[in-house]
Amino acid sequence: MDIRNPKLTKWRTAISQKRSSFPTVNWVKVYSSTILQNVEILRHLLRENGIEGIVMNRQDSAYVTIGEIDLMVKGPDVLRAKRIITEAKL
Repeated sequence: MDIRNPKLTKWRTAISQKRSSFPTVNWVKVYSSTILQNVEILRHLLRENGIEGIVMNRQDSAYVTIGEIDLMVKGPDVLRAKRIITEAKL
């Protein structure tokens, strides 16, 4: 005998359907630096070329010389992004 609360079951179903409706995005690192300004310039350059990029700052807050700042783009845009970054010559 299954003793489940119908409201709870309905809620669980709604949550699992919402999770499955979100698209999964594979972000790939295309550039890394310890200088935030360089990463932001490249992110802006990629945006101008129609490529969405995100910045992941993994620097230590107390010692900014420890850690790096990564520029990441969606999987299908990796080759175009790397070409644009190479041509930028930062």
